[in-house]
Amino acid sequence: MWKKGILKGLTWEAKVFDEASRYGINAGRVIKLYVTNGESVLMNYDRGWGVSPGTDDLKEWLDDFLEFI
Repeated sequence: MWKKGILKGLTWEAKVFDEASRYGINAGRVIKLYVTNGESVLMNYDRGWGVSPGTDDLKEWLDDFLEFI
């Protein structure tokens, strides 16, 4: 299922499975994720990282997102 929203000021879209998958982030349910600040792509995951979270702030955002979703 595709979901989208805004979390901590960043816009995101994600494809989320009902169950964990080996293709998901950290072998979890999120198999696709696109995160932007409105100007540039901050993270992009499509069964693998295209643009990985490069700062501690983005890694923290990702941890919060994975708990949220």
